[in-house]
Amino acid sequence: MKNDAILNIDLDFFTEPCYTGNGYLDSNWQSYTSFQAKAKNWLNNEDFFKKINLNNRVRGCSIGQDDQVPFYYNKIIKEGYISPLNFDFIHIDAHHDMYSKYNSHYYKNHELANYNNWDSLISLFINRWVKKVIWVYPDYYNSDFLNKHLFFREEVEEKNGLYFFNFVQNTNIEIKPIKWSDFNADNYVWKYISLILNSNISKIDNELLIKIRSFISQW
Repeated sequence: MKNDAILNIDLDFFTEPCYTGNGYLDSNWQSYTSFQAKAKNWLNNEDFFKKINLNNRVRGCSIGQDDQVPFYYNKIIKEGYISPLNFDFIHIDAHHDMYSKYNSHYYKNHELANYNNWDSLISLFINRWVKKVIWVYPDYYNSDFLNKHLFFREEVEEKNGLYFFNFVQNTNIEIKPIKWSDFNADNYVWKYISLILNSNISKIDNELLIKIRSFISQW
């Protein structure tokens, strides 16, 4: 049986190496210009579309940055287009976007407008929209680099392939990492697609961008 799912695609997923500055793993400044000079695309477009199983236009959005996407999820949930905790969340990205460095008080009193690009998906848990995020990461990650992403806080624990932490009262944040080559899109029915350009840290392939957008119906 297939599960209804939101498909969240960040174009930095296709970019090698992974950007790690300005809140993503490392809080230090890293020049976008220097990063772009060495960046390349690691995944063939044809291979991506063969695997991702996009056949029809799906409601969605195309936006510039990660911190904008919670507003679109809030909109479709309030409309009743999709119900909280009744869909899977597939996050195809070079980062899991839950790199919190704040304490529980900060998030307990948090508004959607105050999330950052690097912690935007924490909003999914604070608002009780999802139980876990399935994070599909690039094939070029080795185990050490993957662990740097997953154990970004001392509180993070691993159990049966799930990585979770609870630093906000009554809010469990769970990440299920899956390597791209192990991901099976046939398990899902795409109900909504969010496409994030993230142009500062993505090596954008215009052909790829145009084709993904061709499957998105914005309304």
